[in-house]
Amino acid sequence: MNRPPRAILFDIGDTLVMANAPGTPTDDLTVTALGTPHLTLAALRAAGVRLGAVTDTAVMGADQVRALLAQVGLADLLEVIITSSEIGAAKPDPRGVLAALRALDVDAGDALFVGDAEVDRAAAEGAAVRFVRASVDGPDVALRPVLTDLLGAATAARWLCGDLDTDAAAAAATHHDNLTKPRGALGRLETLGVRLAAIAACDPPP
Repeated sequence: MNRPPRAILFDIGDTLVMANAPGTPTDDLTVTALGTPHLTLAALRAAGVRLGAVTDTAVMGADQVRALLAQVGLADLLEVIITSSEIGAAKPDPRGVLAALRALDVDAGDALFVGDAEVDRAAAEGAAVRFVRASVDGPDVALRPVLTDLLGAATAARWLCGDLDTDAAAAAATHHDNLTKPRGALGRLETLGVRLAAIAACDPPP
């Protein structure tokens, strides 16, 4: 990567959240975060990076997309959301990326686009923006080098761990106690499992 970006734009479906099947009615859409994008985006915001999203949707506007993303804590982290239905162009057309850059007042050379698909890469190239491919688990791994450059390794790691999830820790402890074995028989391994669940905010931890 060259210099750290001043702005990062994200695709949404299969980049920040799991994509719904094409044609799913808007009232039936579900929102499931991929990885821990709320931690990654919060860390980027803390480092002064401007954040936006460019997404293809035939029927929804930015306000509807933002309302859905609020369910997983992402809505307030994105300064701008550009939808294909509002600008009349879907990726790989670069108009959505360019509109987001104008809204953020950032030059293409100072931006990065994160997406999961070839149309995302093509839209970024068409707008002369650097591109990083998100993994199937979301944008976290792809953006670790950017966060490390911006914040330093230790600070980036602290941001990405976030707060410990006491509910996940309790669920993991209960899970260990309910296994067919004497309570505490796995020793330190059980303690480690509870701690990992608290860090990952889910039981079992990934």
